[in-house]
Amino acid sequence: MDRTSTNKRLTLLTRRLRLTALGAGALDAWIARDADRLEAETGVVFDETTEAPPLLGEDLPRLRDEMLLAPGDLGWWLWLVSTRDDRRAVGACGLGGPPHAGVVVLGYSVYPRFEGRGLATEASSALLAWALRSPGVRIVRATVPTWHRASIAVARKLGMHETGHETDPDVGEVAVYEAVKGDV
Repeated sequence: MDRTSTNKRLTLLTRRLRLTALGAGALDAWIARDADRLEAETGVVFDETTEAPPLLGEDLPRLRDEMLLAPGDLGWWLWLVSTRDDRRAVGACGLGGPPHAGVVVLGYSVYPRFEGRGLATEASSALLAWALRSPGVRIVRATVPTWHRASIAVARKLGMHETGHETDPDVGEVAVYEAVKGDV
């Protein structure tokens, strides 16, 4: 995995994917569904829609506001995931903010037409590694609905271990998975 930061873009590269950290301008463009502005901000092309991937759309305004308050937190919130070869948007992943007591929360989502290709695992693996190399991070946690088998499979493929269950007010019971610095 390569890490580059050019033109004020923070990116992570994997074999097939490019993850681009989203600042307030890119998030604002995504909220407005302005494909041209979003491409100018990120270099990513949206083929069919500029809608966010599943379970993410309603969070975009809050994420934009977080980046407006603390632009230096670039990388700790949301990353747009695209293919390296043709720059097409395939999904998003993120960390839910800077570390709190050494913990960050990993989330991932791909557009339905890209499911089943290992893209969520590949993107999340890059972001997990980035987070665990970052100062102040001891644990990366993911909370996954117990009924969402594909997301549970991603957490397991990342080497995360189930540590318990919680109740999420929006989705119900979730399994908690964690990766600890030095264990993955």
